[in-house]
Amino acid sequence: MSFISELWQWHCLCLQWVEAREKFEAAANLIDAEHRMRKTMWGQFWSAHQRFFKYLCISAKVHHCVHLADEAVRSGKVLILFDIFVYLLTMMQMMHNVSSHNLIRI
Repeated sequence: MSFISELWQWHCLCLQWVEAREKFEAAANLIDAEHRMRKTMWGQFWSAHQRFFKYLCISAKVHHCVHLADEAVRSGKVLILFDIFVYLLTMMQMMHNVSSHNLIRI
């Protein structure tokens, strides 16, 4: 996929989120939503917006990663895929499960 087509897709997705925001605002006005309801609604909306674009950015890297992996395998190299976030979450979980009296303090 070319850079221009990717840029166009990004633009279209942004426009869809703008339209969704406008429809959410119109719906909230239509039912005369109270402040607490609006706050919850917008919290959910922006949370979904953030997750959507986070995973969109991650997915944009997949094609390049596959290309690099394919090149490495063809060259006879060993391929190791590493997700730093999974690693950090695993380490945090392990640290949480270890009681403080088992830790060595330096």
